[in-house]
Amino acid sequence: LYVSSDAPDTDFTAKLLDVYPEGDSREILMLDSIRRVKTRLGYDKVAPLLTGPQDIVQLEIDLQSVSWIFNTGHKIALDISSSNYPRFDINPNTGADFAAADGEKRVAQNTVHVDAAHPSALVLPVRPAP
Repeated sequence: LYVSSDAPDTDFTAKLLDVYPEGDSREILMLDSIRRVKTRLGYDKVAPLLTGPQDIVQLEIDLQSVSWIFNTGHKIALDISSSNYPRFDINPNTGADFAAADGEKRVAQNTVHVDAAHPSALVLPVRPAP
């Protein structure tokens, strides 16, 4: 993903879904994960905090792997958000590691960029039908 935010640090979450055909509002969560912007260069070092919405950075949300056969008429959906609470802890969006009960928290205005210069994408291997 190519992302930006007006907060110094924030999270981006991804959910990979199997969506039932139209007229049926069901969906199955296949995989989900999260990436904190300040860990975009790896979990062993802190990347520079963002200075404003003009900072567009690239990050990868690794959804690991799954083997899935989609029924006829089903669709693949990818939901991108900046929170998946309570599954993942709240990000205070300040650069702090954790949201303390009495600590500063802020709302982040986040953007996922999708254009020629910022080709955000979902990469899925597909096995052809036999």
